[in-house]
Amino acid sequence: ATDAGYKLVIVLSGMHNNLREQTQSRLDSQLFSGPDWYPLTTPVSDFEHPAKPSELFLHQPALCAVVKKNANRLEKLVAMLNDPAMKKILPSIPVLIVDDEADQATPNSMREKEQVSTINQLLRDLWASITTGSYVAYTATPFANVLMDPDNESDLFPSDFITTIQPGPGYFGAERVFGLSETVPDQPGIATDGLDMVREIPRAEAELLRPPSNKEERAEFDCEPPPSMLHALEWFIVATAVRRTRGQYGHSSMLVHTTHYALPHFAMKQQLEFSIEDLRASVRRGDLTRLTAAWQREALAVSDQATEPLPTWPEVASAIPDVLDQVEVIVDNGASHDLLNYDEKQGRIVVAVGGGALCRGLTLEGLV
Repeated sequence: ATDAGYKLVIVLSGMHNNLREQTQSRLDSQLFSGPDWYPLTTPVSDFEHPAKPSELFLHQPALCAVVKKNANRLEKLVAMLNDPAMKKILPSIPVLIVDDEADQATPNSMREKEQVSTINQLLRDLWASITTGSYVAYTATPFANVLMDPDNESDLFPSDFITTIQPGPGYFGAERVFGLSETVPDQPGIATDGLDMVREIPRAEAELLRPPSNKEERAEFDCEPPPSMLHALEWFIVATAVRRTRGQYGHSSMLVHTTHYALPHFAMKQQLEFSIEDLRASVRRGDLTRLTAAWQREALAVSDQATEPLPTWPEVASAIPDVLDQVEVIVDNGASHDLLNYDEKQGRIVVAVGGGALCRGLTLEGLV
């Protein structure tokens, strides 16, 4: 885009700090480095109105900003573009807006058709402020965007094109994991079975994990991990040991998402740390019974999909003590100060506990 002449690139990156920071870090390392870019944001600093924006545009080759879909930040961005000096030069500044996770907050979410939600209105204002440019929205779940009112010219219905991006050859996604039901009448025979890698949580265990709706009771909610969660944790340890045995020392992650409420995540973190310490104590005593059982349950379940040979159990068992020493539990939510950051060190082994902030675009590196 900048090769074609765009002078300002704005990436709207979800509603959470962790996704904005990750997106900024990736763009900094892969694109926004060197003398061709002037950054208006950094991994630790969201958008602030620069003192003399028009002078920046006159003296810098291209400006870039990664901005949360947050009312305060968007108001500042709109104010910058509507600065009197900026209005004079905007016709000569092509702008590219890239709306990441475009179905989150971008569509109007108000029940009444005449009302407009805050973020939707601010994005309309942002787009209306731009004299020449392009607005590109993308998301893995585009249904809300294509159901916008196409006759409302002030809204952000995709008016020029809608396209499906085909997965690359290395993609391993939901269709292979869960299978595909035969739901398209004019395409008979498309049904496929999923792989033997999905474990259903018994309803009784799921109910145990559900925090109370009352806020005061929820603050005291503390549930021990049920058997299905312990089995998942044990297999995560063993699977990471398999990777280490194969010489794969990159990041390894597990996601625990039992509720969108923030406070129960901290109690769950403590419970998981107790469980990991219990496993460490058992291994120090030479007792690998639970981890051996995890190996026996899962190691051969999808062996027909393997692209590398499976190590022997003695080889894997020898790597388990180091994995257990390195594994850490992190809460990543709106109330946490210990957000997930893979840039801090190489080869982290992380159990990430969270809710909405971990559901929306954030990449868990080496997700097992």
